[in-house]
Amino acid sequence: MKDSLKASAARFGKRSPTVLDIGPGGRVAFFPAQKIRNVFVNFLMTGMESGLRKATVLPIKTFEPIEIAALLEDLFPARIHILDKEDRIIQACRKAVAGKACQDIFTFEVADILTAPIREKFDIVIAYQVVDRAGDKARALESITGRVNEGGILSISYNDGLPGFERVAPDTYRKYP
Repeated sequence: MKDSLKASAARFGKRSPTVLDIGPGGRVAFFPAQKIRNVFVNFLMTGMESGLRKATVLPIKTFEPIEIAALLEDLFPARIHILDKEDRIIQACRKAVAGKACQDIFTFEVADILTAPIREKFDIVIAYQVVDRAGDKARALESITGRVNEGGILSISYNDGLPGFERVAPDTYRKYP
């Protein structure tokens, strides 16, 4: 997914794009960042992590903001805006970029994609596994696509696959093939 984003961004041809990362996600700090190859162990750990994540005393880590900055560094992003509905994720993102050379290009917002008004549009919008977690998938998809500048890039993943988009929001699916 991220390789295709890098290739698309390279073809984008615009320097200093604005970037929106919706729902960067995170993990309880002592769980591995990468999936374990054993499917059963991975299933157990994912279930445990999900339960432990609700315990607010456990720290959350995220790597996505730094990965995106590194991935798009050749374009010299003007700004990378991180939006998530959980304050804990936003705090983890702030901590991840603190002290990094690129920290000044990051802005943060605690908001729900379903209810937050569209205040501005971005050249590149990234939303990995956001739609599938939303209660109203069609509304989430419409909100996400509404944040992309005309001629911009939408990098999105959906666990149910592309036919799910066709069922959820046929007009959007046709508009953004």
